[in-house]
Amino acid sequence: PARPVIEALKSKYVGKSALREHLGSLSKVELAKMILETAYPQPKPAEGILHCVYCHEAYDPRTDNYDCSIEHYGELGDDKGADTKSYDCCGKSMDYYGYDEEYMQSPREREENRHCWRGKHNARELREGDPDAHEGSWWEGWHGSGRTCKDLGCKAVE
Repeated sequence: PARPVIEALKSKYVGKSALREHLGSLSKVELAKMILETAYPQPKPAEGILHCVYCHEAYDPRTDNYDCSIEHYGELGDDKGADTKSYDCCGKSMDYYGYDEEYMQSPREREENRHCWRGKHNARELREGDPDAHEGSWWEGWHGSGRTCKDLGCKAVE
């Protein structure tokens, strides 16, 4: 069962260093999900169950449509001054004013700052003009994240 996933990764990332870099960019949650789904493939979902193209979870849009969460996939920059840093994936900024690493939890590690997006699942990628596209800009750089359905080999891409 793992062979098609491995072959897909090998064809997309030619050479060990490219594949290592891609796998290193994935979160522990994404790696665990990839391994578990490969080791224990799920049967076809029941009718009405959809696949979220962002968190890659199965969901029923009639009952549990608002449980999607996307961890940051970009770099935490320093573009807004010494005390404020923002992610290049979504623009979310964090205040580091008065932060002392010896006595305080990093703003980056706080639960409220871990995600680009928490909200509605999507069965297809957002596009400009979609009703949910106004909920931030995190989705605009998704194709460069290494986390698309095509990157992970989890389903046919529209």
